[in-house]
Amino acid sequence: MSRRLGPNRSMIARLTKSCIVTVLSAGLSACTGGLPSSLSLSSLSTSVGTLPVADSVTADDAPTAVYAAIAQRALVCWVGPDGPLKGTHIFHAEAASPTTGGRAEIALHERDVTQGHPWGARTFRIELIPAGGDTNTVVTMQNIKLPADLADALRTDVIAWARGKDGCQAQVLRPPPKPEPVAAAPAKGKKKPKNSTTG
Repeated sequence: MSRRLGPNRSMIARLTKSCIVTVLSAGLSACTGGLPSSLSLSSLSTSVGTLPVADSVTADDAPTAVYAAIAQRALVCWVGPDGPLKGTHIFHAEAASPTTGGRAEIALHERDVTQGHPWGARTFRIELIPAGGDTNTVVTMQNIKLPADLADALRTDVIAWARGKDGCQAQVLRPPPKPEPVAAAPAKGKKKPKNSTTG
């Protein structure tokens, strides 16, 4: 029996339409319309021969639900206000319609502030492929350019989220900076009683 993951149906519907989702530091942009028929997930991928060997795990749910679970949590954990990649990376997610299998890809890109279009090189890639008659999903992860310790944390997160669990290992490894303590206002001194004199 398939195990349902956390995101609600409205979130799944928004994330799984055929669209490109780009997250800048300001937040999540709206999905564009359907992709042209000539544009496919495979056409956006780097040649397999140029990528490192991938790790993979099988999730007991349909690609639509697994994609939504991973994307929703990654937006908060990795590039959200407390995420270790906020300000340095751009989140890019693309998913085919559930009626065509729901194959999807999620990628992290370096943020290149020297360019008007700040998408730099890809650093981490996740691919979701239907399996078992669309009731299971093979989740493949490839570290392209991230430091090994951070890539391992991201893999741990993806595997947990794909299996319906929560957690954010990326922020455990690289916790957000602690807010500076607010200086306490100086205590107001008590007024000294006036001296009284007797004649």
